[in-house]
Amino acid sequence: MEVIFVASWYPSKLHATNGNFIEQHARAVFLAGGNVRVVHMAFSNRVLIPQISTSTHNNIPVYHLLIPRILENSKTTKQLLFKKLIARLDSDGFNPKIVHGHVVFPAGELALYLSNHYNTPLVYTEHWSGYKTVNADRFTEKVQRLTKKVLRNTDLILPVSYDLGESMRAKGFHGNYAVVNNTVDTSVFYPRKRAQNNVFQFLHVSNFDPTAKNTEGIIRGFLNGDFKNARLTIAGDGDIARLKSFMQSLGRDVSNIELIGALGYGGVADLMRGSDCFVLFSNFENLPCVIAESHCCGLPVLATRVGGVPEMIDSENGMLIPPGDESEVVVGMRKMIEKRAAFNSAKIAEVAAQRYSLLTIGEQFMNHYRALMTDASSNYQA
Repeated sequence: MEVIFVASWYPSKLHATNGNFIEQHARAVFLAGGNVRVVHMAFSNRVLIPQISTSTHNNIPVYHLLIPRILENSKTTKQLLFKKLIARLDSDGFNPKIVHGHVVFPAGELALYLSNHYNTPLVYTEHWSGYKTVNADRFTEKVQRLTKKVLRNTDLILPVSYDLGESMRAKGFHGNYAVVNNTVDTSVFYPRKRAQNNVFQFLHVSNFDPTAKNTEGIIRGFLNGDFKNARLTIAGDGDIARLKSFMQSLGRDVSNIELIGALGYGGVADLMRGSDCFVLFSNFENLPCVIAESHCCGLPVLATRVGGVPEMIDSENGMLIPPGDESEVVVGMRKMIEKRAAFNSAKIAEVAAQRYSLLTIGEQFMNHYRALMTDASSNYQA
């Protein structure tokens, strides 16, 4: 089955990791037997002229439609690029049977255009936390208009969590909903037996966004806990210099905190396999890939009760704490240390792999596609 992904976020020369979870969804469909191509549409101040470039990632062709930010509202520019894209797809002999969008704004108009041109069902997976009340300022009138136009013409809406689906409905976007989670490459994220030592290893991996991830709260909580036999490792592709400056400003002994920059999937997986607990103190989330990846490595998780996180964590694989309260970070860390021997790493990994593996998620997508294809009226009920 020929499927075209239309993504507002995707790894590119503009940002090497942006939308990497969408890339994993594309891989999942490919491994489940789908003939997948990806169209990535983005606006950027770093682009001087509208352009279509191509690349290949994990055997999947990607068409990058890059438009100068100054031309973001130019209908003529976008129409010309859309027509050039179709000509390119036609010359490549690609005739999609499903258009699968990822993140409605801003690429939703392209997804709708392609769905109408090829007369295919339109499926939309949403990942964006902008639907949540806490991010109301990001959901502008412009976003509202495009989202309403696209989703009312979408045959199946696939948020990555039930919580995100409820946030979308609360904004008035009704339709046919089903949940398909983010996915994990279990050939990279897998468990390995680790000998316990006297030092308990906490791990946090993120982009260090202070508004969303609250990495500073983890650092303060860890230091306030005064843990004698514990270490905290923080890694990610965010502003590590800002975190170092923040730690220096505290005037505390931070010798048991290690900061690491950006790592590839393999490096992150190695850190997870070498740790005792993953910590996420976010103010809001959807369905964090790092939690699914940690669980696939057999690593229990301490995280805040926000967004889709409670859909991922139970007493067998971690612990939930309220957001924003750094005293709860201390309590949670102490309890995770106390429960260290109670977590069954092999069982955590087994359950997570069954839920998040590429093949599992790919088959879920393919089942939805097939059902839509066989329903002539496109009234498929998930």
